[in-house]
Amino acid sequence: MPQTAPTARAIVLAASRGAALGELTADLPKTMVDVEGEPILSHIVRAYSRAEIRNITVVRGYCKQAVALPGVKTVDNDDFESTGELHSLQLALQQMDETGSGDLFISYGDVLFHRRVLDLLIAAEGDFIIPVDTNWQESHNLGRHVDFVAASAPPSRHAFKQQIELTRVAPDVAEDQRQGEWMGLLRVAEQGIPILRETVDQILEEVSGRQADLGMLLNWLAQHERHVRVVYTIGSWLDIDDLHDVVNAGSFQ
Repeated sequence: MPQTAPTARAIVLAASRGAALGELTADLPKTMVDVEGEPILSHIVRAYSRAEIRNITVVRGYCKQAVALPGVKTVDNDDFESTGELHSLQLALQQMDETGSGDLFISYGDVLFHRRVLDLLIAAEGDFIIPVDTNWQESHNLGRHVDFVAASAPPSRHAFKQQIELTRVAPDVAEDQRQGEWMGLLRVAEQGIPILRETVDQILEEVSGRQADLGMLLNWLAQHERHVRVVYTIGSWLDIDDLHDVVNAGSFQ
């Protein structure tokens, strides 16, 4: 298995409620909804731990007092109702030790993933790397928000050895340009973290409002030639948005 440095860190963005889950999130955020006897967040933390990533910070907002796991740091986004993912990320980056070392992994508090997805990211080279599911035609996200990916080359048996780069991620990527669906994870190499900090600050300063999301970050990096590498794979993740997803998550192993 690919090995991470012992100083690798992770930020989990989990400030939102998840209103589509109805009563399940009446008094706790989506990331703490029970799946197989444990909160979604516990499954995420376990996946990171299996890849030797144990320095984990969770950005909480809605019902923040409910977000508490042993050994997990927290940062509060008290403006979660009026801000987006990049504001949460900025808060976490501000709390992160600038003198520290190691790669940074960023993910959502409602996306489950297997360790093998992290292994793919760890094994790839680049400052910014994202996993992309090539089986987008069968995505359970079809009919709702989907982060379709356009890239510099399509999937192939030689794709992992190629330096394939993101050109755009958005729900409206034309079907003939779709190479897959972004799986909601981002690995930032140690040398890319200063660029990440600078880019997040710049987007939030220049873009009207504070609703910028991670998709905007990825597009900004790609448009400014920061080379976001794409690693193709199939499956091994689940985006939890509604009650049907919670049921499906029960069989996610």
